[in-house]
Amino acid sequence: MAYKFVDGAPVKMTDEEETAFNERFNRGRNAGAVAQPVARSGGGGKGGKPSIDPRTDANQAIIQASQNDNSYGYYTNMGRYVPFSVDIRDGGGMNTSGNFFKGAGPLSTALNVAKVRPAGPASEKDASGNFIVPREQIGFRDTTDMGDRGGPQASGGQYEGAGTISTIFNMLDVLGGANIPERQEYVYDENGNFVPRKITLLGG
Repeated sequence: MAYKFVDGAPVKMTDEEETAFNERFNRGRNAGAVAQPVARSGGGGKGGKPSIDPRTDANQAIIQASQNDNSYGYYTNMGRYVPFSVDIRDGGGMNTSGNFFKGAGPLSTALNVAKVRPAGPASEKDASGNFIVPREQIGFRDTTDMGDRGGPQASGGQYEGAGTISTIFNMLDVLGGANIPERQEYVYDENGNFVPRKITLLGG
């Protein structure tokens, strides 16, 4: 009995699918290469592995390792594999996804200013064809967000998200002994409306 993964869930192969898989495996082995099973849900993971069942301790260890190995491509917490080609454009930086780009310096900044929607969860749509994540929550929320520290979708803390410019402003803070407000991520209510938060100075 063989299984394949479809959208992260194990599904029993038909006899024809299992036969075809075995033939591909044997051809790769005979050619001197170690063939690995390929998931129907979107490609093999690191080491050629398909999406995996996250309910076992062994696979949880694989998932955690993939999210902390300093290379693009990772398993989500649900065991679905996200390949390099998606990881570099799904926002959030390496080995994660998010509503804004991170980790590519000026390129990330430009994409966030332009409010380019990352691939992955940020691009998912509901049954009506509307994006689940509203445009306001993509990249920098607005011009205020670009200057209120904290990077995209946050305020307070150190300056982030503008590369060298952020570094210069943070250095000026240190030299000038600035009172830096606590970093807080932006909050939206159940209807997607922005909820302003009280600014708290660090150590205050």
